[in-house]
Amino acid sequence: MVSNIYSNLRKQVSGLIIVRASGHSSDSLRQFPQWELCNKSLKALLEEGVGGVILFGGSITELQHRCKTLQDWAKNPLLLCADVEECVGQRFKGGTWLVPPMALGNLYKKKPSLAVELAKQYGQCTGRQARNCGLNWVLGPVCDINNNPKNPVINLRAWGEEEATVSTLICAFHRGVTKENLLTCAKHFPGHGDTSIDSHLDLPILKHNLSQL
Repeated sequence: MVSNIYSNLRKQVSGLIIVRASGHSSDSLRQFPQWELCNKSLKALLEEGVGGVILFGGSITELQHRCKTLQDWAKNPLLLCADVEECVGQRFKGGTWLVPPMALGNLYKKKPSLAVELAKQYGQCTGRQARNCGLNWVLGPVCDINNNPKNPVINLRAWGEEEATVSTLICAFHRGVTKENLLTCAKHFPGHGDTSIDSHLDLPILKHNLSQL
């Protein structure tokens, strides 16, 4: 009985985990082997029930084949995602790479209706290309407000410098992506826009009170 409880718990926890992998099918083509699992390890984890994979690198054609292979290895439907905030070409060769979101934030100040429509098209383009490549989860939009001039990592990735601009444009982006039947991801909580440290390199700390958060 204890064994069954452990086994069920292990499966439930496994389903909550997203692992990193290369968009290339061959182990030898991995750009970051210290962070990207080899195929043998990846296959074993997916067979055990790991819930998803975040992919980096390769071409859009490779990504199509890679996503199919990963799903074939898994027992359950996978979450297949990538950081394609600015469309698929941001991470994978051959895809479209759109202008940074801040460009639409600047347009919103002068032509809000046009900016909202373009943000929706931006999302739909991203969703369509991601779906065609085999992905089902877009890790975007960035919902941070670019309100700290010392921020080294958000800046142009943000849709604006004011709450109203950001909330309006990210909702339009979300509508565009979901029109293609993909998931989105509102990142980053509690707000990477007001940090002065790159979280890829160190741990930023926001010294705000609860009401500010």
